[in-house]
Order: sequence, then structure tokens, then C-alpha cells
Amino acid sequence: MTFEIFFLMFFGSMCAMVGALIGWLIVGALEHKGKGVLARQVGIATVVAAALVIIPSLIFGFEIFTDRNWPVAFGMLGGSAGGILLAAVITAVTAPARVRKFLEMVPLVAPFATQNFTTLDVDDDKVLSDGDLGHALMQTAFGTAQDQEVLTFMRSNMSEIGHGVGSYTTYNGTTSSSKTVSVISPRDLEGYAEKTFEKYAAWRQ
Repeated sequence: MTFEIFFLMFFGSMCAMVGALIGWLIVGALEHKGKGVLARQVGIATVVAAALVIIPSLIFGFEIFTDRNWPVAFGMLGGSAGGILLAAVITAVTAPARVRKFLEMVPLVAPFATQNFTTLDVDDDKVLSDGDLGHALMQTAFGTAQDQEVLTFMRSNMSEIGHGVGSYTTYNGTTSSSKTVSVISPRDLEGYAEKTFEKYAAWRQ
């Protein structure tokens, strides 16, 4: 009995984590489109979560959530549905503050990076890489709180600020994932703020 409860809780937690990722994607992928779209996406996530519970219940009966012969159903369906809904709501509720902070950082990037480009470009290859920014974060020359904040922001948003130059694949057991390698050029910096403000126009109205 104890093992069964432990297994159910563990399995339910794993499904909730997967559901949370789905809920975050449903809302977060369109976060830049404004509050109205966020509300719509939360509604979509709610429908998806409800469907995960209701459709199997209509097919097999609602007792699948109470019958001890169906513990996996409770953990899988209930956990996934709960994760989707919770992540969607949290993403939507926290979006305004997160987007506001993001947009405050955007106009700081180009002036800072342009002014310090030569110093930041440690390997002198005329672009800023993740390694360059990581090195800068450890230098006393960029030790102020604002410098650290801008550098961290740039490093976290390399793909949006810069451009891709290739990709690499990592392997974990039987699974693999591909990641794009991005760098930032002076030309990328010129149009970054305008491009980003256009993308987030719904939040600036």
C-alpha cells in the first residue's frame, strides 16, 4: 500500500511536470502578443486540461479516478491536467511584470554592447559569443550591478539579439537534442531594439 501511494505520487508528479511544460508553451509562446491573447491562451489550456480528464472519463467512466485498479489513470490524467492548468495560469499572471522588466532592459543592450564591443570581444572575431559574455561577467571591469544585469540579459537572449551560426547535438542515453549556436554582431545590435519593440507592440500601446 505504501509503495502504491509512493508510486502514484511519483508518477503523478512526473506527469504534472510534463503537463506544466505544455501549459507554459501554450501561454508563453504567445506572451509577446499582450494580455488579451494571454487570457485566450489560458482558456485554451483550460480546455486542454479539462479534455484530458473528461474524455477518458466519458469512455471508461468516472470511476477510473477512484477505482484502485486505475491508479495510473489518476496520476497520469490528473497530474497532467493539473500541471497544464497551473503552469498556464502562473505564466499568464506573472507575464506583465516579466515583460515590463524585459522591455526595460532592451534599450540598454545596444549602447552598452557597442560602447564596450572591443573589450567584450575577447577572441577578436568581430562577434560576441556566449563565451565572450561569460568571460565578461567575471571581469571587474564589468562589476557594477547594471553591467552584470545587461550582460546576463544578453547571454540569456543571445538568439533573439544575434543570429545563428550553427548548431550542435547533445546526447542523453537514447535521446538527443539540438541547440543553435548564436552570436551577436554590431549589425545585430543596430536593429535589436526596434525589432523587439515591434514584436511586443501589444504591450506598449
